[in-house]
Amino acid sequence: MGATMSELFTSPEEGDRWADQQTKLATRWNLAKTADLGNRPIVRVPVISPSGRAEEITLPINSAKSIDQRVREFLARSSALAGYREDRTRQRQAAFVRSLRFD
Repeated sequence: MGATMSELFTSPEEGDRWADQQTKLATRWNLAKTADLGNRPIVRVPVISPSGRAEEITLPINSAKSIDQRVREFLARSSALAGYREDRTRQRQAAFVRSLRFD
């Protein structure tokens, strides 16, 4: 039995503390950490669904393209997000995602 966990944080230090805590808890269940993807920078983008509900998408930060360009491309090509648009009344937020795998 294994588990994959991912969590969002506002700083890499928070992600490190969480990863340490989860690793300690996993040893109680005889699980060992088999993968740690580290703290990956992302941007949290507020969007509005076609029904008008406020939601959020997360995109990895890619230095090759601007965030504006990545948001436009992502919303345009994703069939699951058809009709969604960015909510310009709320701010984008930089964050970090930390992912761990235990087996």
